[in-house]
Amino acid sequence: MSPEVALTILVLLAIAALLSGAPIGLGLSGAGLATVGLAWLTGLVPASALLAYQVLPDRLLDGIAFNPTLLAIPLFLLMGSLLQTSGLIEDLLRPLGRQSRALPPSVVAVGGLLGASTGVVGASVTALGLLTLPALLKRGLATSAAAGLVAAAGALGQLVPPSIVLLVLADQIGQLYTTAQYEAGNFAPDVVSAGQVFTAALGPALVLILLYGAYAALALRPIPSRLASPGAISPGQGHQARRRRQRARALLAFFGLTGLAFTVLGGILLGWFPPSDAAVVGVVLASLLAAFRRGTKAQRIVLALAMAAGAIAWGLLDIKLYAGLALLALAWLILYRRGLAAAALDRAIRLTGVIFFILLGAAVYAISLKIIGGDQVVQASLTPLLERDPRLLLAALLGLMFLMGFFFEFLEIVVILLPAVGPVLFASPLDPLWVAVLMALVLQTSFLTPPFGVALFYLKAVAPKSVTTLALYRGVWPFVALQGLVIALVWYWPALVLR
Repeated sequence: MSPEVALTILVLLAIAALLSGAPIGLGLSGAGLATVGLAWLTGLVPASALLAYQVLPDRLLDGIAFNPTLLAIPLFLLMGSLLQTSGLIEDLLRPLGRQSRALPPSVVAVGGLLGASTGVVGASVTALGLLTLPALLKRGLATSAAAGLVAAAGALGQLVPPSIVLLVLADQIGQLYTTAQYEAGNFAPDVVSAGQVFTAALGPALVLILLYGAYAALALRPIPSRLASPGAISPGQGHQARRRRQRARALLAFFGLTGLAFTVLGGILLGWFPPSDAAVVGVVLASLLAAFRRGTKAQRIVLALAMAAGAIAWGLLDIKLYAGLALLALAWLILYRRGLAAAALDRAIRLTGVIFFILLGAAVYAISLKIIGGDQVVQASLTPLLERDPRLLLAALLGLMFLMGFFFEFLEIVVILLPAVGPVLFASPLDPLWVAVLMALVLQTSFLTPPFGVALFYLKAVAPKSVTTLALYRGVWPFVALQGLVIALVWYWPALVLR
């Protein structure tokens, strides 16, 4: 068996395992181990090569469990889970159902805000689907257009910092870029951090939100005949009082989520704290918001007094850490008493376990790739293209990522492609932050492209029966095209990538 044949077997086994529906981490590690075992049986690799797996414990501890970048993932997931469980997202979205012409662009704006404050596609798409999709359909929007708008707006959280996509890319690209530069003789390479990737992605994310909003405002207009007539009977006092309470809750939710997003994202961009510390701050603020939203009147009064005392202690005394911990403990006591703590923790822990198990499987896959000599095969085949123009290699990689997005999730694409192509690509003079943003934009399309777009599955699960799968597929393509436009803008105008 030659290394080329072994590499082909490895890739085919990995793809077959992923398409079979088996757990992703198990599929990747199983494909790698099976290929290495076959290579050993055929004499391609000696038994001593299997000792390369000895680095797995160090990779698991230093590279995954104690990685400061990846440490932010479970915390951001917990932050999003708290906001979803508390009902703040529903409070923000519910009044939108009574809007008309402003509803489509409002859905985009709220999707961007949810992306900046939760970063979890499932929470955003589910909430938008439950509370705004029926209103869009009621106001006469075509089924496909309304479904596509909700799916696209809900998926904005994977490009708007802080997002899991950007965190994973920052970790993978940072390691690959540093290693590639060392091997190329550059022993003082620039560091690629999560904060830098967040900053770089902010400009393209804002451009994409503006394009989505413009398209929603100009092309997705409700049918006038479906709107409520001016002479309709006004609701009674009880209904009006309920609406006033909903508006008040929506206003509080807006300021709460906006403050959370600006504190977490602004703290990262302004250099106040790294992403892992920002995630801790986000969890504290989300816990306080959730406890204040779901607590009883007496509990809210106690929490408000504690927050006031904490603010005074924060400004006057050197007990900032203890004040923050005391407020966090009080918030979680209220959540526990209200029966919400277990649900928020369960959702966050499950998602964290899935992601980290995938990363562990990806580590086994990457080591197996090196054992069979697959990295050298890839390097030999891609070096001529790299020497001709590194941008051609990047374009080919982005195109392959887009095609894989029809069938795989972003994490699967990253852990399959980057270990093979990254060492070659990042040995070039290409700006790693520019590359990271382009990859993030392409990977975001995987949330919308059929048949396996994650946002499509979430929306279909909560959409009315009138929203067919085919209508959902038709509706997302204008937004995928807008993503392609932003990719082209970033490609030809790298200044969009903020430094």
